[in-house]
Amino acid sequence: MYNQKAFKRAGFRAVSSGFAVFLSVALLSVTLLSVTLLSVMFLASCEDIMNEDDEPAVHGSVLSALSGSPLAGAPVTLKRGGATIASAETSVDGAYSFTGIEAGEGYTVEASASIYAESETDEFSVSGNKSGVNILLNRDWPEEGEPVGSVVIPPEAITGTGNSPTWNPSKIAFGPDGTLYITQPEQRKILQAAPGASTVTDFAGTGEHGYLDHQSALLAMFKYPLGLVSAPNGDIYVTDSQAHRVRKISDGQVTTIAGTGDDGGFSGDNGLAINAKLNGPNGIAMDDSGNIYIADRGNQRIRKIDPSGIITTIAGTGTPGSTGDNGLAVNATLNYPIGVAVDADGNIYIAEQMGYCVRKIDAATHNITTVAGSVELGGGNLAELSVAADGTLYIVIMNPNRILTLSGGPVSVLIQLGYRPNSIAFGPDGYLYVCDNYNRQIVRY
Repeated sequence: MYNQKAFKRAGFRAVSSGFAVFLSVALLSVTLLSVTLLSVMFLASCEDIMNEDDEPAVHGSVLSALSGSPLAGAPVTLKRGGATIASAETSVDGAYSFTGIEAGEGYTVEASASIYAESETDEFSVSGNKSGVNILLNRDWPEEGEPVGSVVIPPEAITGTGNSPTWNPSKIAFGPDGTLYITQPEQRKILQAAPGASTVTDFAGTGEHGYLDHQSALLAMFKYPLGLVSAPNGDIYVTDSQAHRVRKISDGQVTTIAGTGDDGGFSGDNGLAINAKLNGPNGIAMDDSGNIYIADRGNQRIRKIDPSGIITTIAGTGTPGSTGDNGLAVNATLNYPIGVAVDADGNIYIAEQMGYCVRKIDAATHNITTVAGSVELGGGNLAELSVAADGTLYIVIMNPNRILTLSGGPVSVLIQLGYRPNSIAFGPDGYLYVCDNYNRQIVRY
């Protein structure tokens, strides 16, 4: 039966629904148009930004080839085809920038500094924003004669308290803030010298012979703190040789990260280093990944502690000797390893005290080779190894007293010293610091 009212209500609902659909479509169209316009504007803005970023420019840093530290105030010159285009000076963080230049080839950057040899990059092309044009400046050592050193921390510098009646420096290392840290094994302390200071103060240890971790580093006890290394975050790691442990100084407190102590021995590989046995650990080093390397002298091994605290042997069988070249380092023999160093590529260098040689573990193959023997070293006693930022290996020799270098060629004598060097460190100021153990002073070159 026909119902007129129902039909009208249905018709009204249909019209209403249709209008709603039309309105929704219209609103959607407006929204899409707005989004499209905004997208075009955004892309245009991005294109402007990209164009700005892509304008030809050159950016980089000037660094010390010794320490890798940035060099502030260093004159930098941009050249093209040998002609000077622009000049600038590095900022406090060693950075420089050249903007508003033309795209093209044949560009070089030249830099210099007061105690450094002038250095120039290879030619490069510029098509946009070119970053990372860094320059490592080498020290300008004299061509004839010996570099002249200056005593920066004299024998009378000691200002510490407790059982440190004499100033007897052994190993040295710089912290990231420029603080110089010094071990005093016989006084059972670690000392510190503020950047530029000529005096030292106590950093860790009471001076009493013993073993005690403590939340206050000055109240901790060491038996014979020897080797040390500074981490990028400022933590200091020390080999406590007679305690057969590795200690960590962080946020003013001392903890043990490796070694059970006891009477020394060998155990614990592939487990936590804190549960392992060491035997007279000596030299210590750290790579860019945070791995710690220990010259476990009495065990005739190089041990590695990874960032998770697991310890392994990476070189040495435990038997004294200098055999196994061109094979896996873990199958080779070492002869009382006293020092260890690692370069930026992960290659590891070992100083053998009784083998009178320097050996290298290749980072890629893990094979070991001898890179300097007793003939190349000129006799004497190996004291320490250190790798500079440019990859040059520095070798400290006692009796005859000298600093040697090794960099892609034969071993060469850098400095013939008139005293007994025990340790070196590359200062953030670009100077080479030498620990003169015999005269009890720190000398800067």
